[in-house]
Amino acid sequence: MGGLLTLGGLVGYAKGKSLPSLLAGCTLGGTFALAGYVLQQNSGETGTASGMRQGHDVALGASTVTVGTSSTNRCISPCVCPASDTRAGIPLQG
Repeated sequence: MGGLLTLGGLVGYAKGKSLPSLLAGCTLGGTFALAGYVLQQNSGETGTASGMRQGHDVALGASTVTVGTSSTNRCISPCVCPASDTRAGIPLQG
């Protein structure tokens, strides 16, 4: 996940010179990598429950930021939000 977010930030910068994409991708990618490292160091017999908790908390925080920012960006743009009422076929806009 960390690698994909970092790659996405790099591609966003390469395609549109978007510095926010680069910063967000690298920051969130690094945060996910940190969470993975913390989880890996605290797995197995020598790991601690509090260390595993910290790794999950970091990953949850990064996930929340990722979903929140991508949802907000999609709803602010003039495009239709990905969420829609499929029964009525009515797209929801933010």
